[in-house]
Amino acid sequence: MRGNHEQMFYKAMKDKEESGNLLAFLFGSSKALWLNNGGAVTNSEIKKTGRGEALTDNWLKLIEQMPLYAEVEVNGKAYWFMHADCDPEVPLAEQETKTLLWNRSLAMHPQLHQGAQTIVLQALGYKAVPQWLQNGRLVLMDTGSFLENGRVSCADLLSREVYQSSGGI
Repeated sequence: MRGNHEQMFYKAMKDKEESGNLLAFLFGSSKALWLNNGGAVTNSEIKKTGRGEALTDNWLKLIEQMPLYAEVEVNGKAYWFMHADCDPEVPLAEQETKTLLWNRSLAMHPQLHQGAQTIVLQALGYKAVPQWLQNGRLVLMDTGSFLENGRVSCADLLSREVYQSSGGI
């Protein structure tokens, strides 16, 4: 699924002209925004391969195919997946891209989710284990893999069994 870092990379590589762009004004450019949010390491590693242009082109094609959200039904129960946030009262297909990639309302205010569906998204600010909130209807999966004590995590949403790496970077 596409997240905000994939979106930052995509914009950084695709934006040729950024005049009048507020982010460009604040951060210099979409490329500067990406580089300052983890992209510098990625950019360095891409360059080391000597195949930077091919890798970048392939990555851009992959990102173009990444969905912004997914909806799955299991045993009659709806599960919504997205990177950052959603409005639980609005069908997924009608959600704003900015909300799906950048907002954090549900993570900061879990009580906003009163619907029946289970919503799975990323959110920092909690322990580095998946968090089940709102009687299990809101699952926060960002476990800080980029942090020193963070983890890469996977959770079985039906059994709530969690699988984690031994440590972050």
